[in-house]
Amino acid sequence: MSDKVLLNNAKSFDDFDDEFELLEVIDEEVTAEVKPLPAESDSCISSLWLEQKNRLEIPLVLLDSKLIIRWRNDAFRAFRETEGLEYNGRPFHALFSSFADPVYRENLIATLKNPESGYGWKDRVVGRGQEHRQFVADINILPLEYKEKAPEWYLAVITDVTEHQKSIIKANFESILKASLLKDEDTGNHIKRVNAYSQTIASELKGKYQWTYFVDNPDDTMLVDDDFIENIGLLAAFHDVGKIGTPESILLKNGELNDDEWAVMKEHPANGALILDSHPVPMAKRIARSHHERWDGTGYPYSLEGDDPKWGIPLSARIVAIADVYDALRTRRPYKEPFSEEKTCNIIISDAGSHFDPGLVEVFKGLKEEFNRIFLSLSDD
Repeated sequence: MSDKVLLNNAKSFDDFDDEFELLEVIDEEVTAEVKPLPAESDSCISSLWLEQKNRLEIPLVLLDSKLIIRWRNDAFRAFRETEGLEYNGRPFHALFSSFADPVYRENLIATLKNPESGYGWKDRVVGRGQEHRQFVADINILPLEYKEKAPEWYLAVITDVTEHQKSIIKANFESILKASLLKDEDTGNHIKRVNAYSQTIASELKGKYQWTYFVDNPDDTMLVDDDFIENIGLLAAFHDVGKIGTPESILLKNGELNDDEWAVMKEHPANGALILDSHPVPMAKRIARSHHERWDGTGYPYSLEGDDPKWGIPLSARIVAIADVYDALRTRRPYKEPFSEEKTCNIIISDAGSHFDPGLVEVFKGLKEEFNRIFLSLSDD
C-alpha cells in the first residue's frame, strides 16, 4: 500500500467511539449467521491446534469464509484489542482503519475468493491498538483446508512494523529537515527548543483539551492523548521546512524585507505542507501549513481564524505558533537583538486573542519557568 493511501486511511475511525461506530456499520453488512467451529474430527482446527497457536508470540486470528473473527490468540489480544469490546463474531476488517475505505475492503474480499491469488491476501494496514496508539502492521491472510473451491477458514498472521516504519520515515524527513536548516539562520537547537516548548504545552492539555483536525476531515475530534504529545514533540521541528524553497538572500537579509521579498517569504508554509504531504502523521503537514496563522484571522497563508472545526487553525499549529514566536523573540536574528525573558512573555500574553489562542496563552502563563529552563538548557551559546 502506498504512503498516500496509508495517510488517507489513517484519518478515519481513530478513537474509541469511532471503533464502536465502525464495528456497528460494517456489522450491518454481514447478514449471514455465524457458523460454529468445525468438528475436530473433520478439521485441522482442533483444540490442540488452537492451544499451540495461542502460545505463539505473533498475533493470530482465525476467520471463517465471511471473514468473521472466530478465535484469536493472546498475542492479538495484547496487540490490538480494546477493553470493553467483544471481538468474536465481528468482521475482521472492522478492526483496521485502512478498511474504512469500501473499495479497499471489497478488494480484500475479492482477492480471498480468487483461486489465482491462492485464496490469500497480504498488505500493510494502519489501525489503533492498546491505549488507542496508532500502529502499522503487515497482514498475511492464509487459507486453511481448501482443495478445488474457496476455503471455509483463514488464518490471519499479523506483524507489527510500526517502529520499523517510523524509523524509515523519520530518517527520510530528517534529511529534508537538515537540508532546510543549511539555508536558514535558525540553529539545530532552535528546533529542539520548539519541540520541547510544544510538547510542554501539549502535556498540560492531555485528556482535557479537545482538538480538531483541519479541513481534511472537519468532523473528527479527539482529546489530546499520548500520541499527540509524542508527535508534536517530534514534528514541531518541521514548522519551517518550507523555507528550503526560499532564497537565501531573503532568509539571511540583514534588515527588514520589502513587499516583494515578504510575499516570497510568506510562501514557505504552503511549501512546507507540500513537502510533508506524504508524511504518515497528518500533524506534520498541519503544523507546517498553519503555524503562521493568527487567532484573529490576520495570519497567512490562508487567513484561518480561531478553532472552528472546519475553517479554524489546528491545535498543533496554534501550539507551535507560541513556541516558535517565544524562541524567535529570545534569540538573536540578523534584524534584531534578543529580547529578555520578561519582555518575551509580556508580548506573548498581550497578543492573546489577536495572534495567539487565548486559552493556550493561559496555559503558557503557568509554564513560563519551564520555557525559560528549556531555553537556557538548549542555549546556542
